[in-house]
Amino acid sequence: MKRKFFYTIASMVVWFAACTVEGTYTGTMPEPSPQAEPMILTMQGTGAKTIKMAGTGAISINWGDGPKDYLLSLAVQNFSYTYSGNPDVRTVTITGENITHLDCSNIEILSLDITKNTALKELKCRFNEIRSLDVTKNTALTELWCDNNRLQALNLSNNIALKTIHVYYNDLTANSLNALFETLHNKDISGKTIYITKNPGTVECNKNLAETRGWNVDVDTGWGQ
Repeated sequence: MKRKFFYTIASMVVWFAACTVEGTYTGTMPEPSPQAEPMILTMQGTGAKTIKMAGTGAISINWGDGPKDYLLSLAVQNFSYTYSGNPDVRTVTITGENITHLDCSNIEILSLDITKNTALKELKCRFNEIRSLDVTKNTALTELWCDNNRLQALNLSNNIALKTIHVYYNDLTANSLNALFETLHNKDISGKTIYITKNPGTVECNKNLAETRGWNVDVDTGWGQ
């Protein structure tokens, strides 16, 4: 099973011009409204973990390391926390009113629940240990970066705004890729591309299933491979 690969220069470009907020930060923003729904990240490991977000309104983050719940403004977009001690599995809960961009890459995530965060337009959850990902409720997504994980299937049938999909370096067989292709939308969006290199089924999959829906299928490259 392949494991981590280094980011390329393209993936190292700063996604947000942002500040870093350490775990000791306590903000002055009001709490998110009662209507705000949480996203749940399950992750392991120690040391510094950074989650990047953009959107509007207030958010709260419970890092799952004791009774610590910080109120923050999405005007500050990089949120970091340092874990010490044993590398236990921890549950991080993020509650926000309008989170549109999320980058939780390379922080040893085991699972990610974003089913209630329907405002998301861009998701990066790269270089983790995610085995399954449900984005069926995230219909506003235009970019999805879930490469370098352990995905064995992916359903994009409800994601009719997608333009860019990165699923390289996963565990997708030819049958899994074919099933994925059949869920891709056929909307007339210029430059639609899906990157699938270094999956077990990259060579044998039926790329025509995606191409007939107007998608470019890139089997040779991947940004950040």
